Amino acid sequence: MNTTEMRFWLQGKIVPNWHTQDYVNLKFNRAKKAFDKSHHWQSAGCYSTTQPQWLSNLIPQFNFTVKSWNINCIQPNTIIQPNKKRISPAENLLKITIFLDDWTSGNYYECHEQAFTNWSAGSFIGFPADWDCLDINLGSKSRYTVELIAEL
Repeated sequence: MNTTEMRFWLQGKIVPNWHTQDYVNLKFNRAKKAFDKSHHWQSAGCYSTTQPQWLSNLIPQFNFTVKSWNINCIQPNTIIQPNKKRISPAENLLKITIFLDDWTSGNYYECHEQAFTNWSAGSFIGFPADWDCLDINLGSKSRYTVELIAEL
């Protein structure tokens, strides 16, 4: 991870407490909305509403009140464009994106005009949830992330 160019509110790395089969084998649904206030952040591609034990153990590592979570599967040839209508700045929320697997060629994540590439499993970034993000997977395999929405 190139930290010299990063200007996110929060960034770092946690020790992965998961294995590839822990998230690849989850049942994923097609996303329909950008933000479901009931419990789950949903992005284009696929999402899971099943909270595995490893995710239950991961959430307390962040010292924020987590309002919602989601496990995303961003399939190859997917571009998720910014959507400014998702969350209002007045809601004062933080979005934390945790990368579940290592970066591979064709993957790109950008938030608030800051690029994020070359991550390793467990890398995370956090930023105000109303910031625009661009998420691209033009690689050859699906990419998995956890997204947490937390109160500041």
